Amino acid sequence: ASAGRMPPQNKELRRIVIAMPPRPLVSVVIPAKNYARFLGAAIRSVLAQQWPALEIIVVDDGSTDNTIEVAASFGSAVRCCRRETSGGVAVARNVGLSQARGRIIAFLDSDDAWLPAQLPALVERLLGPPQADGVFGLVAQVDDKYFADVLADPAPWIPRAVPGQLIGSFIFHRDSFDRV
Repeated sequence: ASAGRMPPQNKELRRIVIAMPPRPLVSVVIPAKNYARFLGAAIRSVLAQQWPALEIIVVDDGSTDNTIEVAASFGSAVRCCRRETSGGVAVARNVGLSQARGRIIAFLDSDDAWLPAQLPALVERLLGPPQADGVFGLVAQVDDKYFADVLADPAPWIPRAVPGQLIGSFIFHRDSFDRV
């Protein structure tokens, strides 16, 4: 068939396999301390991303609640690291970073969540021109009362979103950490 024309339906069709370049592994580090009540939603929001190469690392920073059990309930989808004593969120992020295998690093606080298309959009922006060490998306801050509503239907909240402001809206090339 010529360009722009469909072949007749009664002919046998041959298939063309188009290889897609492999998607880079993204490591998502979630530090948590006594946030078991929020952690499940954060992990589910990462698992809902349409990204095939993903690892989730939860770093429990000395919690006294059931944070580690919530993380472990996701089975092999989540790697758990536990610190017996709290070193603070920066130390927990660095522990997660030391365990990460991905070329791209994302941090997500345990009381935050991503909308379903967040990660693919940010990775596309990070890998495209111009070259950058990191990129950020938009953030809508909502209280617990509206949290589930925003995840279910984010459209009304998008006009309220602002650039960056939270570490969970940033992703970085792994090697940018090695240069600092």
